Amino acid sequence: MLTPRRSSVVKDRAVVVAVAGDAGGAAAVGPVIAHLRAGGVEVIALAYRQAASAWGPRGIAFDQLDEQISEDEVDAMLHRHGARALLTGTSVNGVDLERMFTRVCNRSDVPSVAVLDMWSTYSARFGAVEGKGADVPSRIAVMDSRARDAMLGEGFSAAQVVVTGHPGFDDLLCAWDRFGARERSESASRLACPRRTVYWCSRHSRWPPPGGRTLPLRATQATRSGSFSTRFLPHSTASRPGCLCL
Repeated sequence: MLTPRRSSVVKDRAVVVAVAGDAGGAAAVGPVIAHLRAGGVEVIALAYRQAASAWGPRGIAFDQLDEQISEDEVDAMLHRHGARALLTGTSVNGVDLERMFTRVCNRSDVPSVAVLDMWSTYSARFGAVEGKGADVPSRIAVMDSRARDAMLGEGFSAAQVVVTGHPGFDDLLCAWDRFGARERSESASRLACPRRTVYWCSRHSRWPPPGGRTLPLRATQATRSGSFSTRFLPHSTASRPGCLCL
């Protein structure tokens, strides 16, 4: 069971509870948590399954969430922390605690935002039928217009779905600074790139893949700024030394 973390902030301060389970959802929500905390918002970050290993290396403080937690315990936790809003990733892992927290918030009129990280299984991520269900949050932040159009096609409300880009790519511009001088030198030598280079890795053997998807917005902006060059690599090369997976 989760051990509640004491809050030292005043009662009228904004408190956001953030929940993530799958690694992709945690990677999408992590930069949002960091941004909110930098702005003075107290964020109670709760991780289960792979989210812990995604947040830990990035220095995001969190509490471990018990997968056996009940809805009554979730409700009590939200009230105890005085949560003003809920922030979640999305998971389809059979536990799906993000959905449980959203369901409880919907009953309590606490606004919720889910950050999407994949172009698939939209309805399954929210337990929705024709875009409606008790687990659908107040707003769903999606990567691009393609995801938004697909969700609208599945019956989600246009007022719920907002195109924000993938927050995980906010890390791109400062990723180089995470490597030491030796790692930078080795990376440049082994990958034959004398300057900072974005390697866009995919399971597809060529890019764009069938369907013609483009580079994510943040990556495109970084390359246009002249800070990085861009190269495409198939997924098998992602394990090379000096590669940073976002």
